[in-house]
Amino acid sequence: MKPIISFEKIIICIILSIGLLGGVALIFLKIPPIIPSIFIAMAISTLVFYFLGGIEIHISTWGR
Repeated sequence: MKPIISFEKIIICIILSIGLLGGVALIFLKIPPIIPSIFIAMAISTLVFYFLGGIEIHISTWGR
């Protein structure tokens, strides 16, 4: 598996900060709970993506 490059790390940090800070800020602004939960879920899925090492490209050869 290839390591995550620096450009991907920058994108991960941006999405993580938008997700966490946006989710917490929207909670304090009395927005309906579904919207902050989407932001926080986006941050959690970004962390899972980072710690699992990204997405490995796999070409399937079914039926060949």
